[in-house]
Amino acid sequence: MNPLLSIIVPSYNACEQLKSCILSIQNQSFKNVEVLIMDAQSTDGTLAFLETLQPPFYWTSEADNGIYDAMNKGIKKAKGQWLYFIGADDQLADDEVLTRVFENAIADAVELLIGSIKYDFKANDARLVKQNNGVFVPKWSSKLWLKHTVHHQGLFYKHSLFKALQYDLNYKILSDYNLNLKLYNKQIQVKHLNTIVAICGTDGVSKTYTWKLYAEDLRLKTENSSVLLQPVFFVIVFLKFTLKKLKLI
Repeated sequence: MNPLLSIIVPSYNACEQLKSCILSIQNQSFKNVEVLIMDAQSTDGTLAFLETLQPPFYWTSEADNGIYDAMNKGIKKAKGQWLYFIGADDQLADDEVLTRVFENAIADAVELLIGSIKYDFKANDARLVKQNNGVFVPKWSSKLWLKHTVHHQGLFYKHSLFKALQYDLNYKILSDYNLNLKLYNKQIQVKHLNTIVAICGTDGVSKTYTWKLYAEDLRLKTENSSVLLQPVFFVIVFLKFTLKKLKLI
């Protein structure tokens, strides 16, 4: 029997994008899902749209402390054995993607499923054009210490992982990276998926490349290792920040 998948969708003032996101879920051939839309009191017509939805689509609209707080709230409500997080401005790649992910039995020991995503890039976005035509291919390896080598919208988490962990609200931009680094350190069992899971927007806060982002990067790497390594991580982070500002990466 297929497992129940809980899809958690944080949302704020993105009504038109949310409609496309929800449609991509409604069109899935895989139907053993519940969808939890965690809205942060949108004022752009989102509530009127949400009121038209029927089970298995459920929603709440209340103040929160950012996107990771919304996702933590969704985790507490979720009933599925597996969890998947998708942004309101993202869409599942095609109508069969969830069937491909869950059509074969998944070993009980596996706790994380890792797939690719494709960026919905603009034609003049040279950075993404250079990266395999916009396809982000994940790597679950020690390279995770250098940069976030998996993409949040390409991951399916075993719900049981969140018994001991949640998204740390001290990280406003990279809490998903922080969580994945903790999971890597725990040496959890993963399965790689040879499929593109989602089509993702490029306007998220993690794509602004401000020093605030890199400061979080430095802090979480230090927290997950040793303060003795902080100088090494500072050099790596500062180099990435400088190269990004010079548009060399």
